[in-house]
Amino acid sequence: TLNDYFEDDEFKHIINYKLNGLLSNDDAIDRKTLIVAENYQIIGEKLYKIAQPRTKRQRNVTPIHIRLCVPFKYQLQTVESYHKLFNHAAYANLLSSLVPKLYFDKLAHLCYHVPKTCELCSMCKPNRETPRQPLHPRPVDKGLFQSWQIDHFQCSRETRSKFKYVLVCV
Repeated sequence: TLNDYFEDDEFKHIINYKLNGLLSNDDAIDRKTLIVAENYQIIGEKLYKIAQPRTKRQRNVTPIHIRLCVPFKYQLQTVESYHKLFNHAAYANLLSSLVPKLYFDKLAHLCYHVPKTCELCSMCKPNRETPRQPLHPRPVDKGLFQSWQIDHFQCSRETRSKFKYVLVCV
């Protein structure tokens, strides 16, 4: 109903201007309200955002987009119900199907958040992490000089004494 729009922080300035012609006496908010007010229409008891496509080619296909403005208290519930209705759609499918129908600022954020927190989706999702092997440290000898490690390598150049190899004993 219209009362829900009056209580909502996102749409209260638009609805107040469209119905009563009143502004909020805050220059920044009033400037934004006056600029975007022509893109909103009240049809029945609901507020709609009307947008024309930006390119000529899009205007030939769909001349006008009419999107329902959803107040804050119904946003999560609405996105969750569409998520279930579309057989637990993921972010991209959910967003692409809701953008032509609904409008509110955090639509993309909620379309990302709802599938991530859905209990059924998290149970059905396969675990794609590679299993890690547990670490087994090497045993430490109990006394000094009980084991020796010997290695050698070739130097990149000869020394002054004409040596080419190094022998290392640990």
